[in-house]
Amino acid sequence: MTADGKAPPPRPITAPLTSARLLQFVADALADFRSGLLNTATGERADGVFLTVPAPLLPPEQVFAALKTQPAVFYGAPRQPVLVGLGDAHLVRRPWPALLPQLARRAFLGLSPGTARWLGAQAFSEPPGTTTQPPWHELPSSQFVLPRFLYERSVAAAAWHIAWVPDPNTADYAAEQEAILTQLQQLFLLPVQPILTEEPALTPLRSEHLPLTDWTTLLQQIADEISAGRLQKVVAARQSVLHFATPLRPEVVLARLLQQQPQATRFALRRGQSTFLGATPERLLRKTQLQVQTEALAGSLPRNGLTPESPEQLTDLTVQLQASVKDRHEHALVVQAIAHALQPYCQTLSVPDLPTVRVLPHLLHLLTPIEATLRQPTHLLQLMDALHPTPAVGGTPQHAAVQFIAQHEPAPRGLYAGPIGYFDEHGDGELVVAIRSALLQEQVAYLFAGAGIVSGSQAAAEYAETAQKQQVMLAALGVAP
Repeated sequence: MTADGKAPPPRPITAPLTSARLLQFVADALADFRSGLLNTATGERADGVFLTVPAPLLPPEQVFAALKTQPAVFYGAPRQPVLVGLGDAHLVRRPWPALLPQLARRAFLGLSPGTARWLGAQAFSEPPGTTTQPPWHELPSSQFVLPRFLYERSVAAAAWHIAWVPDPNTADYAAEQEAILTQLQQLFLLPVQPILTEEPALTPLRSEHLPLTDWTTLLQQIADEISAGRLQKVVAARQSVLHFATPLRPEVVLARLLQQQPQATRFALRRGQSTFLGATPERLLRKTQLQVQTEALAGSLPRNGLTPESPEQLTDLTVQLQASVKDRHEHALVVQAIAHALQPYCQTLSVPDLPTVRVLPHLLHLLTPIEATLRQPTHLLQLMDALHPTPAVGGTPQHAAVQFIAQHEPAPRGLYAGPIGYFDEHGDGELVVAIRSALLQEQVAYLFAGAGIVSGSQAAAEYAETAQKQQVMLAALGVAP
């Protein structure tokens, strides 16, 4: 402390920022933690340690491609720092635990210790429809991870966050420390160069699609349930499988998605030989202390190739979508369900009377933003359980629709249309809905898309809508139109 009782100013960084110096900082901090010299902010013995060091401005996609034998998570929302997690320091699975590990913090010289975040996803439904079924068997159905290495990058700054939460009963501390330092050395040497996206167009060796006849049969079953009054809406989804001659590169797909879908949130999860990734326009939930933001995104119309240079035609499509009785009904079901699910937790709830239109590169969507103030602190995962699956990806009534999907859809959804994102130690964070997505496994891509089915839906039109939605991932894969 200084003479006036204030904390001293941060020490200036005077020595060169070499990888050797950063590694020594991390090694010393890990040793101090093992020796009991690092405690939490409250003075208690820490369960783990969380370190923050400066990082160069690397392409986040380049980071995601590193340490290929380790699990990886990618989350990049517009106008927010991109988060890339590598390795597992601590896992959170269902049932969600009440307590998280207490972390001691240390930052490199004048840096502020960063925020610990758990990144991950939940399957669309469990049980049934868990990720134990092929092709989802390598990906967990519900899991959030405190990464061993978290790369956080904004436009002008970046940092590495290193986490270590050893198991006191089984951990070989010395071996774990050595592994952390070895892997960190590899990360410090990553090249500062963008991912090349201008690769030759790909042509699948063969493609497998759900036949229109099977789709029509599925929609007739839904129509029968609606007519009988057991359902009001079901989001029917289908899968397409593409086989290629060469292995697919998820980092290239992520880089293309940034170019092609700048308004969307990019996400990716990698375990083993499987990478689930996409660019979604739909936020499920954002929570900051008592403030909650969510949205209803349902009711769609294809742009049919219209460019931003066609404002009058786009305006015509916007008016057409807003005037569609079928789409307005489909959208209203989503708005009502979200408001009903949030109401018990909220002191205030703001729901606009009329939807706006979100214009995306391939589609237009009806959109209603919803804001709320919570009555008391509530964890993001608790709100997730209350909201998911909304009628935008499941149906109405919720339980009956999810049950119908599990029994009648020809392919398991796995993580498709489930929540994906992050939360911090305070229970704040953000989740999006994992649509406009694909599962990549070496030379095979599984593409997913769904359409909301209500009374009056036409099978051919809804099939065409799912094909339009799959164009997002086809373009990102580099498949020629």
